[in-house]
Amino acid sequence: ARGAFRQAGRNTIEMLARAPHPELVARCVDVDAEEMDRFRRANRKGGTLLLVPHLGAFEMLGTVFSARGFELCVPSTPAKSEALEKVLRDRRAAAGARTVPRRGSMSGLEEHLQKGGVLVILMDQDTKVKSIDVDFLGHPARTPIGPARIVAKMGVPVFCASIHLGRGDRHRVRVTQVLEAGGEQDIASLTRRFNDAIAEHIAFAPAQWVWYHRRWRFGNGANRSGCATPIALLLALSPLLLPACERSADDIPPAPRAEGPDQIVQEFTLRESARGSVRWSLRAEVARIYRETHTELDRVFLVFVDEAGDTMTTIEAERGHRKARSEAVSAMGKVEVVQRDGTVVLTDSLAWNPETQRITTDAPVEIRQGGDVIRGIGLDADPSLDDVVLKGSVSGRVEDPGFE
Repeated sequence: ARGAFRQAGRNTIEMLARAPHPELVARCVDVDAEEMDRFRRANRKGGTLLLVPHLGAFEMLGTVFSARGFELCVPSTPAKSEALEKVLRDRRAAAGARTVPRRGSMSGLEEHLQKGGVLVILMDQDTKVKSIDVDFLGHPARTPIGPARIVAKMGVPVFCASIHLGRGDRHRVRVTQVLEAGGEQDIASLTRRFNDAIAEHIAFAPAQWVWYHRRWRFGNGANRSGCATPIALLLALSPLLLPACERSADDIPPAPRAEGPDQIVQEFTLRESARGSVRWSLRAEVARIYRETHTELDRVFLVFVDEAGDTMTTIEAERGHRKARSEAVSAMGKVEVVQRDGTVVLTDSLAWNPETQRITTDAPVEIRQGGDVIRGIGLDADPSLDDVVLKGSVSGRVEDPGFE
């Protein structure tokens, strides 16, 4: 219990200090570029419903998605305190999320989805809206059916996103798909799937969920007095909290795992060859290998070579992640891509997909070539950087007319 309150207090201070400032969020948040790219592809088909649990510094998720060009809308119940409600609304707006009242906004929410927007739903608390009893973390819980009704009516895809504080005082964002577009329409079944998805994200970092909220109220709305969110207590504790991403916090554990790595390798190296020639190589100072799922990498170097064996492009990053099944590699934290002609790409995360042979990211990107600087959101490129596409919000300064 003490650990949960320490985590809640720390994450609350993080949200208050960082959420309205994309540059501060980018410094301490790791995003899997492949997961975000999957979300973007689904959203292009006409809007997405995004489930978000009250986990970790959850308000920073709005900044993460808005910085990547997504239009967010968040239905919520106004806080009892008008002053607190104004603070929350203004901070969400600064982070790029529009807040609307939970009641009486259905047509506006549907219109937002029809325009390709992202509807953010926080449904892991007991609220005074139409609900049904559905299992949540192993116990029956009153769960809103509004999200399921929207999905059944509009057939939009559903994802779940969460953020939690992990190793090295870094916040880790997870984005998983719950339902493809045009999926099932049974309200109870959909609501159950949504709860299961949210519970899976909470189980990844259980100490960082809002356990002090009275989630399980049995019967038809009985015992709704509950207890208010202890904002005053969290603020009172704030002088004791260490600012995440700036200092270490040995007393706050990383996100728990069921088991440790199967193997830890120093000076890890992996190469892929074609017709006897190395096409790319992956190096890391430390690799923590979970054989069934993934490998975590510290200090990553990904090098691509041409058919003559000469280096085309080098990617360097603070951390990395390699998936066991797809073998896709994600690089995170001060990512720098250097092409042999001197072109440099800077971003905070990107992914290499061996199957498609493409380098992609949905994060803000800066490309430098000579005196030219081009900025944008999202990138899709081949390993040589000869074929580069910026996905949106392109701006910059071009002095060399030969810049491509």
